[in-house]
Amino acid sequence: MTTEGTTTVRTSEEVLADYTGVEELAVQPDPEHAALARQVRELISERQLGATSARTTVVHLVLAWGGAIGAGIVGVVVNERAVWVVVWLAIAAVFAGNATLNHEAAHGHLFASRRWNKVVGTVALLPILGSYATYRCFHLEHHARTAREGDPERTPLNFPSRLLYVAALVLGGALVIVENTSYTVMTVLGHPPKWVRTARQRRAIRLNALYLLGVVALIVVGLVFDTSVVINVWLIPYVIGVCVYLPLFLLPEHYGATGEGDILDNTRNVASNALVRWVFWNNNFHAAHHLAPVVPFDKLAQVDRLLEAAGTVAPIWRLRSYTQFHWGTLTHLAFNRPRGEKTGSPEPSAASPA
Repeated sequence: MTTEGTTTVRTSEEVLADYTGVEELAVQPDPEHAALARQVRELISERQLGATSARTTVVHLVLAWGGAIGAGIVGVVVNERAVWVVVWLAIAAVFAGNATLNHEAAHGHLFASRRWNKVVGTVALLPILGSYATYRCFHLEHHARTAREGDPERTPLNFPSRLLYVAALVLGGALVIVENTSYTVMTVLGHPPKWVRTARQRRAIRLNALYLLGVVALIVVGLVFDTSVVINVWLIPYVIGVCVYLPLFLLPEHYGATGEGDILDNTRNVASNALVRWVFWNNNFHAAHHLAPVVPFDKLAQVDRLLEAAGTVAPIWRLRSYTQFHWGTLTHLAFNRPRGEKTGSPEPSAASPA
């Protein structure tokens, strides 16, 4: 690892060392995709795209978390319903953004220091009642086995009816938190999932469980002293962030994947707009991230531009907006792909970036 000022460049060996099941990364790619992957590796090396920038991270954190705290203060001081609606939406966006911030921390993309990535990732998930240590084990295993046997996210979603799809939009975020909590409890009780492999990982999860109990205790105390404030600055934004924002932006990532082919046949990029990209730490460039997990959030757009220029990724996996994805699925189930079908799903009409 080399370090220059506030940036660090991690070697490919150091990156792979963070993954479990490394042997599962070796999936025979489509020949055109293989050539594209070589171009991506050359781009990463040439432009040092594996570098993390603590300055970029800190500025982003100050604006996001400071904005949420400021919005909460404004809401309490003004205490008008119209103002509270804006405050709820703003804090909810930060809560949902914390889930993708946590994703960057799990990959070591926020700071050169593993400790600081862990600290920020842990703090980011606590307000939405999640365990960072559990998530990190879960997510790195997901990368190693994306959309295939052994992926802890299991078979990618592919609903046969719009009713089930709507149910996923309504319940999906909450189920993610419940799942994270259940894995945490299993580990605390001595029955960890198989992807929690080491004593160090188990200790970290148990420690996160204590942090979560502390947060729940603080919420209960807050409800006793000022129920209205807790409901307005935490509970309502929590429900909006977890039950509305998260499913809207996370569900498309691998939806309709079959597990056949390589990562670019199973992961979606969504261009979206600048605000959504910023709030969700560029998680919309999800195929670019899976193809080049060493690249931090602030440089993923460069990888995505290379994917776009190549023109070899099926249109179903490169969309203009989240509106396009959800409207197409809700009206025509356009992004459902029968197992084994590699391309050819209908492409819905374009929509404004969102």
